[in-house]
Amino acid sequence: MRFYKKRFLFWLIMAVLLIIFSLVFLWQNNQPPRLLVASAQTQLEAEFIEDFLVEIGVEKNGQLSVVETIVYNFGDLKKHGIFRTIPYSYQARGGRFNLEVELLRVTDENLGYLPYQLSRKGGELEIKIGSEGQTVSGVQTYRIHYLVSRAVNFFKDQDEIYWNVTGNGWPVIIDEAKATVILPGNLDPDSLQLACFTGIYGSQFSDCYYSPQSNQINFSARGRLEPFEGLSLAVGLPKGILDEPAWYQKLWLIFKDNFYILLPLLVLLAMFWLWRKFGRDLGSKRSIIPFYDPPRDLSPAEIGTLIDERADTKDISSTFIDLAVKGYLKIKSLDNKDWQLIKQKDFNNLPDWQQTLLEDIFEQSREVKISDLKGKLYQKLPKLKKHLYSSLVIKNFFATSPAKVRGWFLLLAILVFVSAFLPITDFVLLRVSLILSAVIIFSFSLAMPRKTKLGTQVYQEIKGYKLYLGVAEKDRLNFHNAPEKTPEVFEKNLAYAMVLGVEKKWAKQFDGLYLKQPDWYQGNFASFNSLILVSSLGSFNRSYAAALTNSGAAGGSSGFSSSGGFSGGGFGGGRGGSW
Repeated sequence: MRFYKKRFLFWLIMAVLLIIFSLVFLWQNNQPPRLLVASAQTQLEAEFIEDFLVEIGVEKNGQLSVVETIVYNFGDLKKHGIFRTIPYSYQARGGRFNLEVELLRVTDENLGYLPYQLSRKGGELEIKIGSEGQTVSGVQTYRIHYLVSRAVNFFKDQDEIYWNVTGNGWPVIIDEAKATVILPGNLDPDSLQLACFTGIYGSQFSDCYYSPQSNQINFSARGRLEPFEGLSLAVGLPKGILDEPAWYQKLWLIFKDNFYILLPLLVLLAMFWLWRKFGRDLGSKRSIIPFYDPPRDLSPAEIGTLIDERADTKDISSTFIDLAVKGYLKIKSLDNKDWQLIKQKDFNNLPDWQQTLLEDIFEQSREVKISDLKGKLYQKLPKLKKHLYSSLVIKNFFATSPAKVRGWFLLLAILVFVSAFLPITDFVLLRVSLILSAVIIFSFSLAMPRKTKLGTQVYQEIKGYKLYLGVAEKDRLNFHNAPEKTPEVFEKNLAYAMVLGVEKKWAKQFDGLYLKQPDWYQGNFASFNSLILVSSLGSFNRSYAAALTNSGAAGGSSGFSSSGGFSGGGFGGGRGGSW
């Protein structure tokens, strides 16, 4: 079991790393970005924007130098100035995508510096221009100059600038909206893909035009933009014009924006530490040597539970075969593929959990059919397993019941899984990371039950016992002092061979030696041998297992994608107003 635990942990680590890198790959080749921020609040209509002019200089490294010139007409209103919000946090490809925005200066039409307050909140950079102690009215000009990195979408066939020029959050009319994109070097206009969109957020209306030149493209809305309408543009460039970041730079930025993508790896490391500290079996491994008798006089059910740390229905049903061999029961095969258990003597000197099992089955009767137990034993199964686990804890093979240990971590896995579907976990990558973390916790829960030093020692002895039971006849000569093969030896070890999964190999060793049907088993056979008995008892085990488990009741998007671009799409945008 310890070897399989280590191999299980190795492949689990490999699977987690593979899934994380798969998520990163999908992240780079998926959905369009969507603004996280809300639209602006309504505003008075007495004020309006006369001109909204934007110049976007594209550097070869992909950085954008953006200068917004906003000619704002306050009319007769007395205001302090305007505020402008620029989004930098987007929901893209199932996760977060953060632009790097650096404000350089805010000036008037004469390049005189204007006072402003800068703040970041809710995924937006807010620039509040003006002074608390001073008011303005009439026509005012504001020039906002800032740098933007990571705003170029690097697709397989082209590089693209998809930019929301004005934003769709202004509560006032924009009389004229224009933008100029200046490219690095002269380009053939025919090598460019161009598009523009106007209207409210999501509109695919294109009441705008563009005119490309050698190194710049001019965009303009044909008419005025109503409140909460905007202008967006898209420029597709041939590959190689801009310097695309290296794969490791992209990977680092993805992790930086979506740190929770590493959550499964952190959970894996934490669970591995917990396993080493509290789940790894105590004691040391040693070479497996053959054992010719059940170790420590354990019952088949106890051995079956200790070997895989689970109380299976096969472990419990093997008890009947063992008790039948010892003369407590008789197993009878009926013609209708049913089975009958017949009590042969009292159960007073049996262990408590076996007495409980048999009393629940027979009650006041001396005979019972397996078919009559369906729906009845289902409710008794948890109690039977609890008794079986308790017997192993009492014998100091486990410090705590394996079922309890698994239950604690299973509860934790369920809580993490449920958290993936809470409203606050709206990102696909975060949701996937939480689900994967829950799977990791659940997987480790199977390996967390810890054997004591004595339990590990007995486990090694069971492995040696299984080696003896499952050995091929040609290898039997390698065993020294092995018991002579007799019908009594076959019957004594039969139930143990069944819980250890080597019953056919055990029966094959007695082929030709075990030819008489035993007193504790009654069936209709044309011929009889050890292999036929094992096959029949396998059917009995499956029937009893059915009775036990039967409850009795039934980056960015493209402005040229198949879905098309739209007003408000791409990076940039935001909102603004007066204050």
